[in-house]
Amino acid sequence: MASGYFIQGLYNVSKVSRKRDENMRGISNPVLNHKVFAQHTGGQAMTITGTINKTFFFLILVTLSAFYVWQLYAAGENIQPYMVIGF
Repeated sequence: MASGYFIQGLYNVSKVSRKRDENMRGISNPVLNHKVFAQHTGGQAMTITGTINKTFFFLILVTLSAFYVWQLYAAGENIQPYMVIGF
């Protein structure tokens, strides 16, 4: 990645920072001050490959969970506890 650019040069970091500063002027919450957000800048950007991998991982996780619960339902078991906990 080129220095000074975010997400492969599509957004200039200085423009994003300026926009964030403009949005922060009206906030009076002491937890949401500039110092808090300054500590969390400079992290690594997520790659397209990483995004695709995470998407497929969670899609498989949701599909397996749904398959398990539907199998319980088809067998006539009570699935209400699974619905309550979000399984």
